[in-house]
Amino acid sequence: MADQHQSDASTALTRISDAVSLPAVPSSLEPEWRLARSLEEARVGEVMMLDQNGNVLSPGRIRWIWARSWLTASAMGAALGVSSALLLGSAAFGGATLGIYLGAFLWQLRHRAALRKVLALCAAGRRDEARAALADLESQRLPAHYRPILDMLSGNLFFLQGKFEDALQRYERVIQRYRPMGRGATHPIYWICAFNRVQLLASAGDLERARAFRAELEDAPRGSYFEMDRMLTDLLLAFHAGDVSALDADLYEWAKAALKTNRFGLNVVLLAWVFHRRGDDDMARMLLREAPSRLTGHYLMDSAPRVHAWMEAKRAEWNIRDGEEAYDDFPLPW
Repeated sequence: MADQHQSDASTALTRISDAVSLPAVPSSLEPEWRLARSLEEARVGEVMMLDQNGNVLSPGRIRWIWARSWLTASAMGAALGVSSALLLGSAAFGGATLGIYLGAFLWQLRHRAALRKVLALCAAGRRDEARAALADLESQRLPAHYRPILDMLSGNLFFLQGKFEDALQRYERVIQRYRPMGRGATHPIYWICAFNRVQLLASAGDLERARAFRAELEDAPRGSYFEMDRMLTDLLLAFHAGDVSALDADLYEWAKAALKTNRFGLNVVLLAWVFHRRGDDDMARMLLREAPSRLTGHYLMDSAPRVHAWMEAKRAEWNIRDGEEAYDDFPLPW
């Protein structure tokens, strides 16, 4: 049952390093637990929970997963209780066995509210509050399956602070724990940290290692979230190498996919850079007008300072102001 619970809990994965620029508005309110309905509809403050393939699970699907966990636990507990009663000839022993089993199940969930708080703070872009809540959670005695999730979240928060070495250490812990033995399905948290590692190394200027690890990502699942991660990874590598020639994707399709979302602002900024380098400044301007609303609640200045510097320089050169709408009549090629 512990393995089943660990598998279900592993879907509760959130990613906060997809776009990292503007800080969230400070708030003294407790974070609200809100689940995103889909990748495209996810907004700042909503937690994206992923399945094994990297697709965002709907709130209804999450409720079904938890209901199944409770039903499974109840059924197994009842079976153990009945077995104990029959073997020992006492209904009291059977009831005690059931109580112990369900108590152990509930004990495994005792930190769930604290973990939800950390996830909600991360999704809301409340970096410093998330770091404090995470430190408090990490100081407690936790079930083993919490550690990889906390390492991933801690790595993400270090990434947002520009503490690349600290972030890399956390990602490596998760990667080593779940490293696949040969080809085949791998835990989704492995792929999240593997993508983050390449993006971090590119942002830190270590392009040789970043490219070497990028080759390993070819085996990653093809769910919608990981497809956005592939886009971001390749765009960051191109930006820090100063070379767009390696990008063989349909850039307009990439732009279309990024603009359909509310969260992937770093992708939008980097696409603006690519279109500018390829001579399409109209498209680049439009993307830089669209980017700020997707960067709210993140910290690009710390996690990707060169990207932030380019964005600010171009927005100043082209006189693009915060809150300025994109071209209403811009002839998008789709």
